Amino acid sequence: MKTTVNGIDITYDDLDSAEAPALIFIHAYPFDRTMWRSQTDAFKGRWRVISYDLRGHGESGLGEEEFSLELFVQDLMGLMDALRIKTAVLCALSMGGYIALQAVETHPERFSALVLCDTRCSADTPEGKEDRNTAIKAIRRDGVEPYAEGLLGKLLAPETFETQPQTVEAAREMILAISSLSLERSLRAMRERKETCSKLPDIKIPALIIVGEADKITPPEAARYLHDNIEHSRLAVIKDAGHLSNLENPSAFNDALKSFLDSLEK
Repeated sequence: MKTTVNGIDITYDDLDSAEAPALIFIHAYPFDRTMWRSQTDAFKGRWRVISYDLRGHGESGLGEEEFSLELFVQDLMGLMDALRIKTAVLCALSMGGYIALQAVETHPERFSALVLCDTRCSADTPEGKEDRNTAIKAIRRDGVEPYAEGLLGKLLAPETFETQPQTVEAAREMILAISSLSLERSLRAMRERKETCSKLPDIKIPALIIVGEADKITPPEAARYLHDNIEHSRLAVIKDAGHLSNLENPSAFNDALKSFLDSLEK
């Protein structure tokens, strides 16, 4: 399904009754809403499950504006308004987590619970900013395919390459489907994002922090920092998973998410 938000078409899946509580999934960079399929299939029924493509990703429009975390948040709020969702549980991974943290900071009344997966609250270090710049130059020079291959090596746990070739290929195909312009704009948006660590104590809703045990990009230490600084939070470390914990070990990921969602209904 599509709806117009902030002048672009946003593509989304909306599963189950509008009367059920809303559970919104925000995907990672540089992927699309299909990365959540194992979760949306598992949780439809008791929840109004919504996954959507961020602007410039999947089937959503690119638009003319330079990307920013603020713009991604505006898109999320516009989508919620278009779908007449007053409050929702957010489940977001990596760059999606950056968006979720900022959304909860600026619109706390719109969210009833928060699930942060393989993400962090800190801004990029100077070295991190330079890595983003290097990636942009590499995409311009060599194209998306070499960039995708190098990125996959950082995103996925070594055992995933050995035991789950279908997961590796699905991740590769999602990256290759995104335009170089969208990749560059997303990298700049992440490079320029502000820290949200100082706002963690202000989060008063229940929260679940999930991280892959072998995550190299946002390691378990970053997840523990979130857990230690968000008062009503729990932490789940997913074995046999790297940065894409929901794809690499969906069974363990879904168990952790189900336990958390069940606790909200008690």
